[in-house]
Amino acid sequence: TTRDSQALIASTGLSAVLDPEYRCNFKTATGFVEIGAEQIIAIAKAVRAHVQACFDREKSLLEMIAAGTYSEEMLAEGWPDSTTESVEGGAE
Repeated sequence: TTRDSQALIASTGLSAVLDPEYRCNFKTATGFVEIGAEQIIAIAKAVRAHVQACFDREKSLLEMIAAGTYSEEMLAEGWPDSTTESVEGGAE
């Protein structure tokens, strides 16, 4: 998730919070779908949780480096799953 895509999702999420009737066309891997405020908020929350989990893992690795307990194998472990999942009520 790039910072640009995070910003787009966050701004769309804000629109959904401000207007529960808000709808937009959302680009997916299989084309555009129209989604409503509830789905937009679910997507924004899922993206934010994923990004935070990545930051948390990075922090943990940096703490292990500082403590001298880091091993190279740890770099491939503990990251959040990045497979495409369906957001409740939305398209994949």
